[in-house]
Amino acid sequence: MDFSEELLSSPAVVSRVLNEHDIHLKKSLGQNILIDKNIACKIIETAEVADDDIVLEVGPGLGSMTQILAGNAKKVVAVEIDERMVRLLNDMKTGSARVEVIHGDILELEPEDLYGKIPETGLKIVSNLPYNMATKIIVHLLQCYDIEIFVAMVQKEVAERLTADPGSKDYGSLSIIIEYLSHSSLEFSVPPTVFIPRPRVDSAVVKIEPRRKLPLHKADTKLFFRTVRAAFYQRRKTLRNSLSAGLQIKKAVIDDVLKEIDIDSRIRGEALSVDEFVELTKKLAAAEILN
Repeated sequence: MDFSEELLSSPAVVSRVLNEHDIHLKKSLGQNILIDKNIACKIIETAEVADDDIVLEVGPGLGSMTQILAGNAKKVVAVEIDERMVRLLNDMKTGSARVEVIHGDILELEPEDLYGKIPETGLKIVSNLPYNMATKIIVHLLQCYDIEIFVAMVQKEVAERLTADPGSKDYGSLSIIIEYLSHSSLEFSVPPTVFIPRPRVDSAVVKIEPRRKLPLHKADTKLFFRTVRAAFYQRRKTLRNSLSAGLQIKKAVIDDVLKEIDIDSRIRGEALSVDEFVELTKKLAAAEILN
């Protein structure tokens, strides 16, 4: 079977191919196959994929989106962790020089393992990410690769957290870290009915455009992440108490640092903007009170 022969996002074709190859989708890998061509096309359109682009796809699964990407891009580099899917993808991509399948875990591959296959700058990423690993994969890729546009389908609840504003119920450490690294937007929702098997929750597509320059240099960026996570260490506690516990610093020291940047120590972490966390990180770094 060639990628050009049958539509891999057709429910009938997907079911038949899985049965013919005796493949049972694994819940542990978050395998939900997209069976709606229109949704796949809308995702690719959101990523502004052009015929001269080399696109990285993480977790292609059966290849339903890979097939459509291959018809729009110059080349698709598909990284798949499941060896069964890798064999199936290689069997089906016969005749498609535009698709290269790599067996591996994107979280363990070094950028150097992919350079030569993908561009080192201005990379476009299009992925239907497994629910259980989506946030970890997104943060990892944003830190390790020079990305132009990253369009990902994730659980809707995760999408809302990724794009949340300060003070909202979904705003948390993930929202802050993503905003520090990029500009993100929730583009559209996706119902469970367009997947095999059907997930129990809605999905959504997010568009992430990384910042060209981060507010802090590399060492302080690590401290920024540490500070943000500490601020939500005890989410219902005050910022003072959470930072003290999370960073293991005396409360009196935290009070002094917060006073310097005119932040009330009695508020909670979700009240702070990214810019305020940046200022807080700078003060903590300058005070040299952390190991």
